[in-house]
Amino acid sequence: MGQFKHQVIAQQEVKRIVASVGLDGMILELEGLITAGMIATKDLGFAGSLVSKHTNYKQLSEKQIYWVGRMIERALSGDEPNPVVEEGLTGMFKLFEATNDKLQWPKIRLQTDSGLPIVLSIAGSRAKAPGTINITDGGKYGENIWYGRISKEGVWESPAIQAKGFEAIRALIHAFNEDPEVIAATQGKVTGHCCFCSKELTSEESLGVGYGKTCAHNFGVPWGKTNTS
Repeated sequence: MGQFKHQVIAQQEVKRIVASVGLDGMILELEGLITAGMIATKDLGFAGSLVSKHTNYKQLSEKQIYWVGRMIERALSGDEPNPVVEEGLTGMFKLFEATNDKLQWPKIRLQTDSGLPIVLSIAGSRAKAPGTINITDGGKYGENIWYGRISKEGVWESPAIQAKGFEAIRALIHAFNEDPEVIAATQGKVTGHCCFCSKELTSEESLGVGYGKTCAHNFGVPWGKTNTS
């Protein structure tokens, strides 16, 4: 297992690593680390899903191979940074609570000034932490970037401090929590799409407000006036 120790695995190096040790070798390495209890608890589900996908389909996407390497490197190097913990993020829960009898799987889609996507969603009843807000980049499960979860008490613990643009993501989450109406409106005017349903804003009224009338009703935010940032 030592052959991977202290190895910095960047996505552009995936082909080189696969060529040198083989995908089968990487999967065997990851399986050994899981068995040895060396994979972080928060990574176990993801690690297991990657092993299962390789077993079933005998191949992984380039991004999935990258994450196999990253988890091996993190487990053996022992230098994973401590998660960032933020408090006081209870404001956005009101938006999701307003959807309880209207939407089955509500989501809120934001993006930073540089265009990095952020998707907020409520964890279902069968999830590890039901009722918490999950924060991701909106990618497919198993291939996305998970920025952590916000507890019902408003505590956000994020393991993604080294993720690209994390400081901008952190600032946007706090701004949205403080004033979701204004941030939602600003997002709609900048992107041309409603942050609640992701549909394009086409009517003059919706463009002026920054989100659609139906979504305003679903998420409990005002509609009918021009919101400003």
